[in-house]
Amino acid sequence: MLEHGGLVALHEPFDNIADHGSTMVGGHPVSDPAELITTLRGLAGTATVFFKETTDRRHHAVLADPRFLAEVTHTFLIRAPAEIAASCYALQGQRLTLPEIGLEHAYDLYQAILATGALTRSSWTLTT
Repeated sequence: MLEHGGLVALHEPFDNIADHGSTMVGGHPVSDPAELITTLRGLAGTATVFFKETTDRRHHAVLADPRFLAEVTHTFLIRAPAEIAASCYALQGQRLTLPEIGLEHAYDLYQAILATGALTRSSWTLTT
């Protein structure tokens, strides 16, 4: 997506803030998750915005903003759980915890989106 052109593409901006203290958006550092949400809203007014995020941690600012959850088009790409666990274990080893696999955080995000009314259970598709 970063090479697509014609859109603003961000790679794990909420994780970047959590891990590194900031993320770059349009050449400017953003250091607060709420500020990132505001920045994304502003960009969406003039461009197509795509961002990819992981669910190995909860991003509380996202979960706390039902308007943002309702405005965004969400796509959940979930591999087979055994493959996810094996991949995470390869990176983390014995330090791996269940929440770091990300499925429960993805479920919490999905439930928060459902709670906004912007998504219904019948509007999602399962593919294998």
